[in-house]
Amino acid sequence: MSFLSKIRSTKARMPLGKMALNTAAVLLLGIALGVFSKYLDYRQASLPQFLMLIDEALDLHNFLGRFPFWVGAALCISVYSNSSVRAAVNVFAFFAGMVSSYYVYSKYVAGFFPKSYAMIWVAFTIISPLLAFICWYSKGSTKVSIVLSSMIFAVMFNMTFAYGWLYFGVYSVFGADNLCFQRDYFMARSNKGNRAHDSLGHCHCAHIEGCNALSPRVMHGDSQASDRRSNVNGKQKGAADFAAPYLINL
Repeated sequence: MSFLSKIRSTKARMPLGKMALNTAAVLLLGIALGVFSKYLDYRQASLPQFLMLIDEALDLHNFLGRFPFWVGAALCISVYSNSSVRAAVNVFAFFAGMVSSYYVYSKYVAGFFPKSYAMIWVAFTIISPLLAFICWYSKGSTKVSIVLSSMIFAVMFNMTFAYGWLYFGVYSVFGADNLCFQRDYFMARSNKGNRAHDSLGHCHCAHIEGCNALSPRVMHGDSQASDRRSNVNGKQKGAADFAAPYLINL
């Protein structure tokens, strides 16, 4: 473990009670988001007026139905956990809560159970602790951390943008937000001589239009997903910027 501690080390061990409380909070967050995501899918045509206005403006049910949102949320939970082991535990709790609540709601409330998609998410949940353990070290101050951060950046880029010889489009606003966070993190660390940087840069991905136009419905295999475009105007505050105060030392 001495090699790993050189990449990024844990500053102080958290009390056991606080660790349990933080993991329970992450688990409840996953459960709440899973239920909310399926609720938006299932009740899309009969949402309360306030939620319907938000959904129509932001295409919220499709936003929560795409992979980049969940990967970005897990990435934030991972890098702001107190240690690599805590990152693995917290991310597993998050996905376990989200996946179980989503498919329990799907089976017992919506009345159907897409087994093939559920098995994909169960498999992803099982390997998520290993991925979180590795991602935690991307916030270190060594060359290995830079390599890990670059790999995360590349994965997020491919999940965010659709591109080819003659076209370039955006899959996910949250993915674009995450890419801006990664970019600003690189720049800040470079400007400070590769020192660890705890504050987050602001995203300047403004006026992204038609963000969901090219995105397939890959999250949960909902065959009734809408193909509506969402027009997001004005500057977006970085999602990681918003979450940071609540994620430090999980």
